[in-house]
Amino acid sequence: MQAVRFMADFMLTIFVFWMIALDSIFKKFKLDKYLNNVVFKVALIIFLVFVIINSYNGNFYKEYLGNYFRETGFGVNEKFFPKSMFDFIKAEEIDKIGKRPFNNLKLGAYFIWEFPESKNFIDSRDLYDDLYTNYKNIDFKKPGFESLIEKYDFDYFMYSTPYLTVNAKEIQNNIVSYLTTANEKWKLVYWDDISFLFVKNVPKFENIIKKYEYKYISPYSYIFERDLVNKKFTSEKDLFNAELKRKLSNEPEGKIIKDMAEYYKRMN
Repeated sequence: MQAVRFMADFMLTIFVFWMIALDSIFKKFKLDKYLNNVVFKVALIIFLVFVIINSYNGNFYKEYLGNYFRETGFGVNEKFFPKSMFDFIKAEEIDKIGKRPFNNLKLGAYFIWEFPESKNFIDSRDLYDDLYTNYKNIDFKKPGFESLIEKYDFDYFMYSTPYLTVNAKEIQNNIVSYLTTANEKWKLVYWDDISFLFVKNVPKFENIIKKYEYKYISPYSYIFERDLVNKKFTSEKDLFNAELKRKLSNEPEGKIIKDMAEYYKRMN
């Protein structure tokens, strides 16, 4: 089922025919003899109540199937898709200022849905070998990836990292690490537990950079370059704390920023 693009459509469609065939199914497996059995009815009611409750509260996947990023319900799953980052992009009109975004593969279709007038870099439709190869070379910083960035003339990078809080090593191996450290060319203007937004250090983004740049705190620097971040904290404590406070006010329940805040609170 997971490999079917229209999985939800398929499940809803087949459910209609499954219900029509329910009587035949009971007879085929000789289950109809249990229908008048009180114990069977009670067990069935308990099972249905269990499924309904755990579907409603979202525990079905997380607690019983071990998948923390699939949930029952309606709308966008904000634990997996970076709705907050896209809200920021809309509010600041990043999609209008920038014309050539880079997005990782899992983000492509959602970007088109939210920004139908913009063009993404890649998604799972209409893939061809050259595009996918170049995408992987950029994403995993293969030799020549910087020239590919220049070739495509990207002016902002969006990166979705839904597993960041359980596997931080992924950003050490992908393009996020390069963008964070190449801070003369690229500026981090938004991040949270599941996403990053970098803009190119060019005049058209000047106001965005002045207002939102993270000069001191980022997940990659905090996790993998802690000594360097600590030096910045010591040398520019007031500015560092102001940036920390700004981020914490924007994302008070974020796991990474809360951990940062606790760590530097002890150092103050």
